[in-house]
Amino acid sequence: MRVLHLRSSGGASGSKSAASPPAAGVAVTAATSPLPGGSPPSSAASPARATGVTPTPACSPAATGPLTSAARSRGRGDPPGSFVVGTSMVRHVRVNGSRTFCHPGALIRDITNSAHQLSLRNPSTHTIIVHAGVNDLKFQQSETLKMDFITLIHSIKQLDKQCIISGPLPSPRFGDIKFSRLRQLHIWLKGHCLSNNIPYVDNFTTFFNRPNLFKPDGIHPNQTGSQLLSMNIELTLRSAKLLSD
Repeated sequence: MRVLHLRSSGGASGSKSAASPPAAGVAVTAATSPLPGGSPPSSAASPARATGVTPTPACSPAATGPLTSAARSRGRGDPPGSFVVGTSMVRHVRVNGSRTFCHPGALIRDITNSAHQLSLRNPSTHTIIVHAGVNDLKFQQSETLKMDFITLIHSIKQLDKQCIISGPLPSPRFGDIKFSRLRQLHIWLKGHCLSNNIPYVDNFTTFFNRPNLFKPDGIHPNQTGSQLLSMNIELTLRSAKLLSD
């Protein structure tokens, strides 16, 4: 498994709050080649949105080293069966048979562009797992965010790939307003995925009211949190494979 670290002009922000409580596999290797990204400019008239991701050096060794035994890692020459593409929340995510691409500060449109580029460069990859959306909350445009997710899912399906959506983490630092927006995003995403037969990773239930799963910043998952996030994603990926076989 590889992890690539890219930086965009957006960012996650935070503060604290409340609302409702899934589950559990891990592992792979690491690498460092840069990944091009970038997203089309937004047509919405609102606070300036980030419109691209700029390649930067890969994640630190702590972020890219193997999390478990080499037996669970794919060989360097083997194409990954799936990609995990997301914001800085997935920096330490390791999923068996996958490679992780980390875009700190990325918006949904950046992730859409990145997923498209990865698909074109890796035609044998069959699944793309997306973890993003929290950075878009700052624009307070819920309908635009929903449309961006719909466009993302449609673009992945157009590439003949299976799309899995990994839901947002309920940060213990988010204030009432932002927490409410995040919860509404989770509820909408879960319902939309269910209605469209798209596997959904319900991280909200796992991380809700559990500040011990976050770093001191209260926003990013710590080592235990990253392992739980990895396990949630891997279980959903396995279930999706069983259903498609």
